[in-house]
Amino acid sequence: MKKTACIALCIVLALSSVGCGANSISSPSPAVVGADEPRSAAPAGQCYRVTIDDAHASVCEVGSAYCAGETVTIRLDKATGRTYALFVDGEEIFPSTDSADDFICFEFPMPDKDVQVVIEDRWVCPPDNADTIGALVNAFEENGFAVKVELTESQFLRGRPFLLSLSGISDGCITVYQYEDSAQAQNDVLCIDDSGSTVYMPDQTIYITWKAIPFFYWYDDVIIQYVGTDDTILNLLAELFGDPFAGGFH
Repeated sequence: MKKTACIALCIVLALSSVGCGANSISSPSPAVVGADEPRSAAPAGQCYRVTIDDAHASVCEVGSAYCAGETVTIRLDKATGRTYALFVDGEEIFPSTDSADDFICFEFPMPDKDVQVVIEDRWVCPPDNADTIGALVNAFEENGFAVKVELTESQFLRGRPFLLSLSGISDGCITVYQYEDSAQAQNDVLCIDDSGSTVYMPDQTIYITWKAIPFFYWYDDVIIQYVGTDDTILNLLAELFGDPFAGGFH
């Protein structure tokens, strides 16, 4: 049951500058904009409008116009247990690494046209815990862990990524990729080699150097990724999902 959340949304402009477990991957890192940097002066030239669908958000600041190529940064205050999805002209934009405990930060380069931004507020875990993420959270909480769940940015897979951070464990991060259905999840399962260090996507091959041993599990419409060797985490994952299909001690 959702509560109506008051979202304070700020749009600022900043200059572009330069995701748990990967030491390096072949894909370049996304640009990161400092959340507290001042708005940069717009260069001369044609500028375009950003229109916010305020049915889902309260806008506290909006620039009148943005030049093509400038970085638009959108910050949303977040309530406990909620996360947000943001779409620019129908294309989903994932949160930037500037996000923190009390806000989510999105950013995108302004195209050479007017754009429509739509924001959706969503529960990270439904109250009835009927989904896989909820089952994971329950399992860890029953074993004494405090669990923080947040939307994150995918490093290489195509599912919607959620990061589960467990208190008191240095390598206590689990990424859950949520797909529309089991078939879509299986498509990505088939792309990951036995070692979990090479991913054969349709348009590229991605080589990953992990900081620790990776473990990949597949259950229905989700892929679960854990990078680490904590016995409690591995035992709980094995109880819930069986043996890993990739990574582990292959």
